[in-house]
Amino acid sequence: MENKSISEFFGDRLSQERTRLGLTQSKLAELMQVKPLTVIQYEKGITKPNLASIYRLQDAGFRLQFLLFGRENVPKPGDLPSDTFEQIVKTISSLENKIADGAFPPEVKYRMFLILLDQYLDAPSLKALSEKDVISSLVKML
Repeated sequence: MENKSISEFFGDRLSQERTRLGLTQSKLAELMQVKPLTVIQYEKGITKPNLASIYRLQDAGFRLQFLLFGRENVPKPGDLPSDTFEQIVKTISSLENKIADGAFPPEVKYRMFLILLDQYLDAPSLKALSEKDVISSLVKML
């Protein structure tokens, strides 16, 4: 995995979706009600759009699940077994206690959550939620 931030991954997917829809950066800026330079900054991962801009993307035909998660069909929390999110949170807490004495910054926790959720979606079993795989994925990202 490349060494990219969450903003850069979002920017890559934004560019892919813009291209899929046949939009220029200028046209996308118009749809999002931002300056063209702002779209360039989104796509480079320098900054992230606010919630209102994300809703405008959805209204323009962008696939939000792909933009936000890199997947086409992300299940809703109610579609997953009730203990899945609880297990993910427990795994993150366990890693915090083992590695950082409970001091992971929010962006690292977010990355960990997405990695664990991705593991679960690829192999829907709580046994698939591996601390070792999370650590390995985080090291590749950092």
